[in-house]
Amino acid sequence: MSYHGMSGLPQAAWCSPANPQGRCKPVAGICKPMDTATLAVYRDLQAQANRVAHARGLKKIDVDGRIGPETVALVEEVTMASYGQCDQVAAIADELAQAIRGTADALGAPESVSAPRTRPPLQPMPDGTVMDPMTSSAFSGGFGDLGLFGWALLAGAGYFLWQEMEKPKKKGRRRV
Repeated sequence: MSYHGMSGLPQAAWCSPANPQGRCKPVAGICKPMDTATLAVYRDLQAQANRVAHARGLKKIDVDGRIGPETVALVEEVTMASYGQCDQVAAIADELAQAIRGTADALGAPESVSAPRTRPPLQPMPDGTVMDPMTSSAFSGGFGDLGLFGWALLAGAGYFLWQEMEKPKKKGRRRV
């Protein structure tokens, strides 16, 4: 199955369970950009959809660069079309952003609207790739990449804290 349209984005531009890419950790129902150019397109799509949502009194979404169920639902409501999965929206996000921008302008929506922030946005990296703080072990609290030294250090710190808590409290002298 190919999602690449005439002027859409190539499959290598995003990652999802249906379209896995090298170092990307796919999350069910979420399409994530693989490079900063695609990240900008996805954020633009979300921002334009929020402009229409603002003008129509609809619920706005995060402008975080992830195309998930909320983004798909809002794009479907704004365009009055059915896409079903994030992959269909991810493949033509650039075209959708332009079309939705035209709708927002026609509705007289403000150029920028505030949106909720429920999760950290994707972060562009200096090498042109994109990092997801939600699935990165350094930010998500995952300990899988610690290695033996890291686990030993963590265990030692835990033992030290436990010993400090177990020490009896010294009582100060009362002066009369």
